[in-house]
Amino acid sequence: MPRRSAASLAIVPPTIAHPRLRASPTLSDSEREVFDAVVAAMPAAFFGPSDRFGLEALARHTAMAEKLAGTLEELNPTSPEFARVSTQQVAHSRAALAMSRSLRIVLNARVAPDKKHPNGPATFEQLKARYAAQGADE
Repeated sequence: MPRRSAASLAIVPPTIAHPRLRASPTLSDSEREVFDAVVAAMPAAFFGPSDRFGLEALARHTAMAEKLAGTLEELNPTSPEFARVSTQQVAHSRAALAMSRSLRIVLNARVAPDKKHPNGPATFEQLKARYAAQGADE
């Protein structure tokens, strides 16, 4: 590899500015806060235009889960309303977590996207050898 001249090393390569996604005007203020916080927490080029709908769904579910959590704090745990609101809050929390996973913004989705099969799914030959070995053990 040839050596680079001092002049070529002094030139700063141009950087490409990636515009961040903006929240849709249809989102409420609390949903927009969640949207902006998620987008700001990741590198600028992490989300593309195709991620907008997933981010909006994440923002909606997260904002609703937070709102329902606040409602739960005001309710008496023995009231029948508590169980209904609690169920809704859990459902929205699970949906938000599922959206986080699909957008690959939770740590385990980025580090180990497939816990069951870290090296990918088993091939036919691997399965055949595994079942043959299990049959030989019995």
